[in-house]
Amino acid sequence: MAILNLGAGLPVFVGPAIVGLFIGAIGSEGVIWILAVLYVISAVLTRFITLADNAKTANHVKQDVSIESVAG
Repeated sequence: MAILNLGAGLPVFVGPAIVGLFIGAIGSEGVIWILAVLYVISAVLTRFITLADNAKTANHVKQDVSIESVAG
């Protein structure tokens, strides 16, 4: 749960920090390019997200429910 809170809260801090650091030096267009590059990097990194072997997915939950309804 802490990772979820970090993932949701960190951009709220980092976004304004990026703007504050770079708006004077490279202007608003440069800041937009920085944010666009970060967005593309995050899209590429999502390719490498994996689930643990014992993680339950929606498919597993449906199978568990159907097995329980048949057995019960």
